[in-house]
Amino acid sequence: MGKYISIERQIEKTKDRYYDTLKRADAGWHEEKNDPTPFIRYMLQVILACYTEFEERVGLMTEKGSGSRAYDIVKKYTGGKVGKFTGADVVAHCPSIGRSSALAALKKLTDEGFIIRKGVGRSTFYIRSDST
Repeated sequence: MGKYISIERQIEKTKDRYYDTLKRADAGWHEEKNDPTPFIRYMLQVILACYTEFEERVGLMTEKGSGSRAYDIVKKYTGGKVGKFTGADVVAHCPSIGRSSALAALKKLTDEGFIIRKGVGRSTFYIRSDST
């Protein structure tokens, strides 16, 4: 799971809660009266959120009807996107397919008009055609 999901990013999403929990867990540590339980619970919630995100990504690969074809996997991923996304986003969120297959699927989806390509080179990004 750690190869595809960033625990650090999950903590960053809830950094205010992270620091509050750390403060509560460290209270009284000089007197050896601190309680690490709040921090342990917080970290378990972070890990659970990471596994939930991982399951969502794996679900892209295992749902009936999508098979193992790169085109179907990328179409399902891009169909659920809101706003901009890049080729790197697609590669990262569709781990069952290779980079070249993902990029080829993006090209085909662009040719079909399902998504729109904007920018050039490193600044290339995509948006769904129904979001313009």
